[in-house]
Amino acid sequence: MKIIQIGPVTPEYGGSYVGGIATHLIQLVKALAQKNVKSLILSTNQIYHLEGDVNVVGMANKIRLINLFIKSPICFFYSALRGGKSEVINTAYEHYIKSKFSSSEIIIHVHSLHCTFADNLLSEYKVIYTDHGFWQKKSNEELIKNRIEKSSHIISVSNYAKKILIESFPMASSKTSVIYNPINKPTCEELSFSNKMDEKGKIIFFNGYSESIKRKGLDLLVQTTIPDLNREQFEIIADDEGKKYIEVKNFQNVNVYGKQPYKTIANLYQKSKLMVLPSRSESFGIVYIESASYGVPVIGFKPMIEEFNEYLGLDIGFGFDPEQQSTVDLKVLVSRTLDTNWDKKRMQKVVARKFSWEYLSENFITIYTNNYK
Repeated sequence: MKIIQIGPVTPEYGGSYVGGIATHLIQLVKALAQKNVKSLILSTNQIYHLEGDVNVVGMANKIRLINLFIKSPICFFYSALRGGKSEVINTAYEHYIKSKFSSSEIIIHVHSLHCTFADNLLSEYKVIYTDHGFWQKKSNEELIKNRIEKSSHIISVSNYAKKILIESFPMASSKTSVIYNPINKPTCEELSFSNKMDEKGKIIFFNGYSESIKRKGLDLLVQTTIPDLNREQFEIIADDEGKKYIEVKNFQNVNVYGKQPYKTIANLYQKSKLMVLPSRSESFGIVYIESASYGVPVIGFKPMIEEFNEYLGLDIGFGFDPEQQSTVDLKVLVSRTLDTNWDKKRMQKVVARKFSWEYLSENFITIYTNNYK
């Protein structure tokens, strides 16, 4: 059994994405390799990359597209007329897979229900989709419905995401499983630094680069909490809109940054006493788990914080509901969280175990194996 993984990759593997699905995909492939399950990544970048267990085929490679034109000129022109470059790339995926693999030897795992690259393969190949929260991005519901109906299986990243998926597409009920997004746990050195640091010198961290205001709730944090808790130091990672929103306020207790590599983010977790991300919507919230893995309590999207607390059997923080609670309530919740005595070492230990790749990768293998039969 070989797994064809379709999704974005990080810059060190020829892609342009930092964090999110790209990081998840690379970590998944490495974890599967540790258990002797081989993967091949097909990604829309221009280079091939082979490093250790990670083998990436660049489907937008110019030579590949020229070869497609030479071997199937009618197909190439028809794709270009039908949908331009994006449809040509779709055809490149289809042509590559059909020319290299029979339907009996592979499972195709597509890492978004929005992804079009396997649409022409659904009738012939076994395709598994991961839904990272389809509703958070504009979509063609008929296309998503078709992918769900023809897929072999759907992986939801949380029970909350699964609930919304089934409410929108009831036919997904019989073929959807939940696998939480695993993380790479912090090193002993990172945890030692964090645990030894004086709490009084630590910061409050907002880690919400994507849709900082529209979805992550930066405006909610800014309205009351930051100006009223002016003795606290806030460190904020935000998109361009969020940065501009903060910078015109001229707060003396705020530093704001744009997109950062994970090494910088990890350093900020180590220096944090609280991570606040009062999102209006989340399908999972990987930053909540990353924060908790450092023993840093969180305030975040209420359904997900409550789900994580239940799964872990301990509290990693408090949920906030922007539809039912005010910005004053958020400030009170921040103060309450800072005053709570958290068992940070236990939090670190439990999160590291129950969100580890070693613990959760078996769930992926089970789904692959069951759908390969």
